[in-house]
Amino acid sequence: MERRTNRSRTRTTAAALAAAAAAALLAGCGPTETGSAAGPSAGVPAPPAGASTAPSAAPATPAGTGSPSAGATATAGKPSAPAAPGVLPACADADLKASAARDVEPSPVGSYVVTVEFTNVGGHACGVKGFPTVAGAGQGSPDKSLPLQVQQVGPAVAVQLLPGAKMFTTLGLKPVLGEADGYCPSGATPFAPPSLVLGVPEAGKYQVGREGGGLFAQCDNKLTATAFLPSVGKK
Repeated sequence: MERRTNRSRTRTTAAALAAAAAAALLAGCGPTETGSAAGPSAGVPAPPAGASTAPSAAPATPAGTGSPSAGATATAGKPSAPAAPGVLPACADADLKASAARDVEPSPVGSYVVTVEFTNVGGHACGVKGFPTVAGAGQGSPDKSLPLQVQQVGPAVAVQLLPGAKMFTTLGLKPVLGEADGYCPSGATPFAPPSLVLGVPEAGKYQVGREGGGLFAQCDNKLTATAFLPSVGKK
């Protein structure tokens, strides 16, 4: 009974954070801002629908199990972010595999949303707590990346990943308007990197493309991001 309740709360949390991230993106404000990766090029967005009031100090929830998906390459380096607390050791670079970024439909007006999922492919349980750093990889090269400004949405919770379990983060980006090269309402120059580099606290940096191909065309080099959350019921 308790396990069902935890899973229900997790689904509510993920949905809630998505809506909150979208609202923060449109309002041009959000919690804390951080940068990510280093080099030239980037782009990033908001989360799924729903909202939660769970405190960041809440106990970690084991993520659902499932097989890893393709579309991401781990890159060397560690982002600056809080370490995962609790009894489990923090996940290392080789413990995680990232999926391609999946579009979330429908996205809120004035933004487009993608989710990136990470699978524990290691042979032991490990933990993660915090938010991703994000950079746009210029020409698809991680060493030519442009850090993006991340507006953190919602609380960070400790995620416990058993082998095969998954977690995800939701990104909300400001879309480029018009045709051809398009334009940004703010007057900024659009930036459309072919891939993003996401940093996971205490683990490493992972390069991801967009599922189905395409560029991460975005404006203002800003995006919203939820903390990493367990992917309950996802396979």
